[in-house]
Amino acid sequence: MSNVTRPLAAVTGASSGIGFELAKQLARHGHDLLLVSRGDGLDAAERELRALGVKVWSHAADLRTAVGVEETYRFLRRQGRPLDVVVLNAGVGLGGAFVGQTRLEDEMALIQLNVMSTVHLAKLVLPDMVAAGRGRVRHRRYLHADRCGCGGAAAGRGGAGGDAQRGQGGEGRQAVTHRHRTRG
Repeated sequence: MSNVTRPLAAVTGASSGIGFELAKQLARHGHDLLLVSRGDGLDAAERELRALGVKVWSHAADLRTAVGVEETYRFLRRQGRPLDVVVLNAGVGLGGAFVGQTRLEDEMALIQLNVMSTVHLAKLVLPDMVAAGRGRVRHRRYLHADRCGCGGAAAGRGGAGGDAQRGQGGEGRQAVTHRHRTRG
């Protein structure tokens, strides 16, 4: 596939774990990659993914901040190509019971990265995808109620994703599909 027609995917939290594995799968399916992570392991991830025969660009950013999210969006736009896939994977988890074992500051930082920044970045990239009439969004949730100290009474796992697309006849619409798996 030529570089001009190769689809472009952006992955946050791409330097390790699930984000790296998702980026690897996208590369194996012929996507050029835009990797975003705090920086730890980002260079090694970029080298390994480039060895799969795709173009790879990386950007170190702290997505816990609005400035980091906005810098990331500018990085994505600088490529001058529409995004075909964006994987909103950056996130953290906390160990310990919510009551008595975790600090409020840590919980608020978790919410900032896992929720607020994810919504912020989605609000920036989705209008471009809708305007282009194409694109897929995958979101990895990091809220695990089975670790809340409530005895696993409620647990949420899985992800949600959606497609941004333009409908027939030129009218704009956004079609979103959700997939949820629960265990409890």
